[in-house]
Amino acid sequence: MMTARPIRQFHQVVLLLFSLICRPEICRSKLQSSSLSSNPNHPDETSNLNMPPTFTLSNNITIPMVGLGSASGVSYPHVATAIESGYRFVDTAQSHSWGYREEEVGRAVFDKKGRWEDHFPTPNDHPSEGYVFVQTKIHPKDLGYHATRRAIEISLQRLQSSSLDSVLIHKPHCWGDICPQPPEGTWHDSWDALQEAYDDGIVRSI
Repeated sequence: MMTARPIRQFHQVVLLLFSLICRPEICRSKLQSSSLSSNPNHPDETSNLNMPPTFTLSNNITIPMVGLGSASGVSYPHVATAIESGYRFVDTAQSHSWGYREEEVGRAVFDKKGRWEDHFPTPNDHPSEGYVFVQTKIHPKDLGYHATRRAIEISLQRLQSSSLDSVLIHKPHCWGDICPQPPEGTWHDSWDALQEAYDDGIVRSI
């Protein structure tokens, strides 16, 4: 039976998977339309229209519920444009074979000064306007405690960051020919590695 902590984290994963995803060129036009149609005598109304809804995780981290998905070849200019358009949540992963370019996401966030260490700590420990929450995912070929710890180090390098905002297990097992060889362990072992990284402050949410 799952304990309370894994159940809470499972609910977080479900909510994140159902986050609203749209392309920068679409959302940019929506933001501009909202600004034009708002009341100029009440600037706060414009601000509220431009801000996506947020969700607070069980560890009190608040993230946007609208984000940029970066599979299918989304690269540096797409991510940079999204950040310029107001996106503050980018989903990526380690798998190049599935169209993710984690290192290009990291370079764009780095160049736009959107990393956690670019904005924290702040006096009230709340995100500043330019902070971009980046979520990445471990490929099933890296299931297993030690393999997952190595994968975390790879993401730290690719995302050019001293810590990771969020790390998920992309798939709980291999199937077909997606893994070149059987993984060294199971998703349970990977979960132990993620929990340890969370406790050490290397990963901020799992």
